Amino acid sequence: GSSAVAAVEPAVNCDEENCVDCRGGYAFNFDGTPKSQTCEDACGSDCCSGEQYNFAGVFYGPCDQFSGIVFKDGSCTGAGACLFSTVGTISGESCVGEAACGGLALDGGTVGSISGESCREEYACLILATGGGAVGSIS
Repeated sequence: GSSAVAAVEPAVNCDEENCVDCRGGYAFNFDGTPKSQTCEDACGSDCCSGEQYNFAGVFYGPCDQFSGIVFKDGSCTGAGACLFSTVGTISGESCVGEAACGGLALDGGTVGSISGESCREEYACLILATGGGAVGSIS
């Protein structure tokens, strides 16, 4: 299978100062060129932050292999938050907690956006839309 990830249209009120365009866990400029840094590095402490997460004996950081737009507002914070996920946009301090929003849309599923302080507990919203499922927006 292909590991290519298509560009995501930036959300309203989203620019490179307050959002990170992630593709497979790596940050991209909004013109589609790679930034040569991980999403976690591009976020600083403003998103994609937290401890390493042990999944099947391998340690991953928050937003590893994540594709989507994440706002620099505390979203995707916690060990393994947003790990292995594909989402349109995550904002509003959403996906906070260990493995929160992990595995979203794996194996052909889709998730629109997550906003408004949603999915804020340990394992919250874990593996939504996996295996071809579809979830619109969560707010």
